[in-house]
Amino acid sequence: MRRSAVVPVRDLAGTGLQDVWRYEILPLLAEHHYGEGVDLEARYGLATLRRQVAPTSTDGAEGASVDD
Repeated sequence: MRRSAVVPVRDLAGTGLQDVWRYEILPLLAEHHYGEGVDLEARYGLATLRRQVAPTSTDGAEGASVDD
């Protein structure tokens, strides 16, 4: 049986998310892009993805709270 990459939120504290990303998600992406020469860290690294989804002042998110 294949292990699920879904992890309870409580298990993602500290380095939990980084560990799941590095050892569960990135290997699947490596298989998907096998032989293509894709730089997985540059394209799918957790830091890269966080930068891409970080709110900017131009998207109207400045000063908005999570409850809005």
